[in-house]
Amino acid sequence: MPKQEVQTKKSAQEKSNDRDLIVISREIDFPLFFNLNRAIKEKKKTGKNKECVLFLTTQGGDPDAGYRIAKCLQNNYDTIRLVVSSYCKSAGTLIAIAANEIAFGDLGELGPLDVQVMKHDEFGAQASGLDIIEAMEAISNHMRKSFAQNLVDIRFGTKISTRLAGDLAAQLTASIAAPLYAQIDPQRVAEMQRAMSIALNYGERLVRKSQSLKKDALQKLVSSYPTHSFVIDEDEAKDLFNKVSHWTPPEEAFYNKFCDVLAHQRKLQEGGPFVESYNKWMQQNDSTKTSKQENNPEEQQQNNESEQAVETTSETTDS
Repeated sequence: MPKQEVQTKKSAQEKSNDRDLIVISREIDFPLFFNLNRAIKEKKKTGKNKECVLFLTTQGGDPDAGYRIAKCLQNNYDTIRLVVSSYCKSAGTLIAIAANEIAFGDLGELGPLDVQVMKHDEFGAQASGLDIIEAMEAISNHMRKSFAQNLVDIRFGTKISTRLAGDLAAQLTASIAAPLYAQIDPQRVAEMQRAMSIALNYGERLVRKSQSLKKDALQKLVSSYPTHSFVIDEDEAKDLFNKVSHWTPPEEAFYNKFCDVLAHQRKLQEGGPFVESYNKWMQQNDSTKTSKQENNPEEQQQNNESEQAVETTSETTDS
């Protein structure tokens, strides 16, 4: 077999085992979705890879755009590996649900899925969809404790009947609760509940294909964390996702080389999307294989003998 043919077959095998490398470091919005969809189509003209590795750094953004991006990835790839090298919050976590596996870097973190909505009385400010719901729960808990305490105080402090003490305790508690509940707009409550259902419904649709989440993990992501900025690191993520690992040495080297892009969210096209060959970029940053061969003379000798054998076979065939 000619040496050139061997190299051609080796190159074809590497290409068949290749994956798409996608780098995104920007806000999640519809322009990003359009750009990503176009970039993937352009990349597929040179080869249709069935797997991709996504480096994603984002503070979040539009959950609708996040869902479209996640579906775009699922529709184009059978396997999605998400590398969380820095922060990947809010809508970024929604995209993480679409991934089949998640690899964390040393600085990687996800965040809760409580959707942010605009505050009516503050220009440009946002609030979590959980704020009003948690406020109502806090008032309700306080009123129950207040009623119980008032009942005991009235019943044993005045020696009146339990029924009359209950009526008085209820009136007193209601007089305290009424002005608090009066400040809550029912329409705003409904708006918040609809906002919270967005992440829940999108997550349910994405996890059907990826099967990435453990039981009840989606509900926990939506409603169980105290703040929108709560840190979900690698250890916490293992309680939520089925397949979580640490990044590989080549992925870490890739991050170190391009940390100016990946460490913090960039503006618009500065943060991608970039779609390249995974093997091409990772082999450039993979010092592990080279160092192993250098530290293992026997393996290096076997490789040299294999190459000589191929050359000998090639010369014999040519003659």
